[in-house]
Parts: sequence; structure tokens; C-alpha cells
Amino acid sequence: MTNEFMRFLITNNELNVMASVKRLVTPTTDLSLDSVYAPLGQVPLNRIISPEALGIMDPLTVQIRAAAFRVGIGDITVDEAVAMYGSLE
Repeated sequence: MTNEFMRFLITNNELNVMASVKRLVTPTTDLSLDSVYAPLGQVPLNRIISPEALGIMDPLTVQIRAAAFRVGIGDITVDEAVAMYGSLE
């Protein structure tokens, strides 16, 4: 019974519902359910940085977070963030 309940909880639909209730970004690939996060689902794959896939360790993750924040607030462009990688604070 426990396994079936866990299987139910980790369905895309349930994960989307939980994220919506808490106003969080969903961990699924369907971001269309929330107008706040929907634009993130339209980012081209070649513009997405994944620290885990790149094997980046914690100190370098700070660079990605700083870059994402500055791009997110419109302070710099994605291309500027890439050029500044390693020197962001």
C-alpha cells in the first residue's frame, strides 16, 4: 500500500498540484500550469546550465546562482553572464 501511495505522489499531475498549492516551481517538465513559471519552460535547451550534468562543485555553483540572479533581474544578458563566468560575486 505504501509503495502505491508513493507512486501516486510522484506522478506529474500530483507534483504539479503540490507545486501550484505552494506557489513553487514544479519539478516536472510541464511548467505551463503556472503563469509565473511558464516562461521558464520556453527556454531553449542549449541555454540551460545544469551544475549536476557539468560536474560543477559547490564553489562554482555560486557562479551559476549569481549569473542566474543577475540575468533574472535584467542586470546582465545571458551572453554577458557566460563571458563573466568565474568572476561573478
